[in-house]
Amino acid sequence: MEKSIMNLKKNDRVQNQFALYYLLDNGKQNMLDEKFVSDLKESINKRNDNNSIITNDFAIGAVDIAVEMAKYSHQDIYNFIYDDVKEQKRQERSR
Repeated sequence: MEKSIMNLKKNDRVQNQFALYYLLDNGKQNMLDEKFVSDLKESINKRNDNNSIITNDFAIGAVDIAVEMAKYSHQDIYNFIYDDVKEQKRQERSR
């Protein structure tokens, strides 16, 4: 995974921003489609989570959060990611 991220850093920043836009846009479209979300939740509920660290309820909660996140603008999502990464780096430096 790290090698893939390093390859992305070598690409044009604007091109990477467009790639993220397309990724978010297509994901947002799916998460705002009630049938897609219903089918996804149904699929999750069919899983046997007895031996899983992630319970079905936890996964469905993440889907619900994703649906709410999909309602935000792309810029708001970029800012959320930026702020989160910035905070993680700050915490790492303070250790």
